[in-house]
Amino acid sequence: MKPLYFIAIALTIPLLCRAQGESAFGKRLVIGSSVTHIWEDNPDVSNTHNETTWEKNIAVSLTPSLYFGLSHKHIFTWGSSVEQGLNDKARYNLFGAFIQYDFLPRDVSRLIAEASYYVGDYCTCGDLDPYRVAGLSYLGWGLGYDLPIWRGLSLDLGFTAHYILNNIQPFSYTYTQYIIGLNYTLNRDK
Repeated sequence: MKPLYFIAIALTIPLLCRAQGESAFGKRLVIGSSVTHIWEDNPDVSNTHNETTWEKNIAVSLTPSLYFGLSHKHIFTWGSSVEQGLNDKARYNLFGAFIQYDFLPRDVSRLIAEASYYVGDYCTCGDLDPYRVAGLSYLGWGLGYDLPIWRGLSLDLGFTAHYILNNIQPFSYTYTQYIIGLNYTLNRDK
């Protein structure tokens, strides 16, 4: 079942490019990195669960509005919001591909909607702190804005949500992340 999601995404890209009508393959190359931190307090437990995500990505324009890219997320966690005195540290990885649609194709800034598919080992499962489960698949979506700062450099502001596709018992919940980072655009034609 998992490969079907990837195949559906891969088949959608050429259709979207054809619908756009205008090719712009490689006219823009966007390289980005962000670091975000999330903490979860629990008044019943004296310590806190902390999570820091470092994301690296690269995207290439297919048309003036459409981009395809690859991403890698390192997720570092420590502490606990459910167990007293626990200060375990862990590191997780998510690897994925994404499609972005830019609503401002004629502008230097980018207002984007994103769809993605990831594989990884970060399980936001049950009522516990997140933990490792190998072979997870995630279907994601997001919104973002690239605010130009200086000569191809832009402030990347956004939000992503990743739904776990695997059947996890008792349940899994969506892994969400706010994004504050920097993007650098090469071959900018604007």
